[in-house]
Amino acid sequence: MIGDLREVSGIGMTEARQDTDGNMVSFEQLVEEGVVIRDERMKQIMAEIAVWAAQRWAYEDAPNLVVYSIVELAYSYPKRAHDLIESMRSLMQSDRVVPAVILARALVETIAMGRYFIERMEKCLAEADYPKLEANFLRFYMGSKIGDAQIKSVHVNDALRELETVDLGYLSYLVGKYPSLWMRVGSDPVQAFKENASLLKTYNQLSEISHPNGLGTQYLYPAADAPDNQKIVAHYRFMTGAAIWQAHHLLTALDRMKNFADRFVSAFPGRVRFSEELPGFEPSKS
Repeated sequence: MIGDLREVSGIGMTEARQDTDGNMVSFEQLVEEGVVIRDERMKQIMAEIAVWAAQRWAYEDAPNLVVYSIVELAYSYPKRAHDLIESMRSLMQSDRVVPAVILARALVETIAMGRYFIERMEKCLAEADYPKLEANFLRFYMGSKIGDAQIKSVHVNDALRELETVDLGYLSYLVGKYPSLWMRVGSDPVQAFKENASLLKTYNQLSEISHPNGLGTQYLYPAADAPDNQKIVAHYRFMTGAAIWQAHHLLTALDRMKNFADRFVSAFPGRVRFSEELPGFEPSKS
């Protein structure tokens, strides 16, 4: 999805457009027509992330150590996202596209992992399966891939693949809500979106710059007499906005955390601390 590129990256929508064959309305053209609505929604997303980033959480706010730790982790994702977004905006204002794109890639990963964590907690809570909840939580909270770690961390690709599915589902909802708008891009706009502008497509494009491949090195740090690279620069300014837009999925997940503590206590009334036999976990609260 496309965000407020004029505010976030300092260029207008028309500068970021790609050529089309003229036979069909492109996604870029469709988004450009709704740029005012998109701009307002992007501002709202960034503002809501900032509110969550400022959310206070302390042990005195929690009914027990388990809830304290789960909510602490859930609230850390918007804090990290906000930090990344503000850093991206600062870099874009000084025309430093490559480091901004690297942060945009990290932002997509943060959004995906935050949403994935909350969904795992919600699923276990709905099933009233505390052992599963605890095992899942610890993989996010203290898992590692370094050495012979006893608790393995969650792979970011799992979170990204699930977010891809969720994002396509969200697009299906938009197509159903505004069919006359979306059908202008073809008979199957969801499939067209998946093939051209899905979350994983966005992530892969950001990765091309984040990795020191040719596109992210000599094309963006060229010789003095090299061909003009402003089309590439404009495109990746555009992609930073696409990354920020995805934060609406994290916001949706965070809304479910507002009454998590009460629902946890109802589901597990006798649970106040983690299992003592769990390796490497030394609770500091009791």
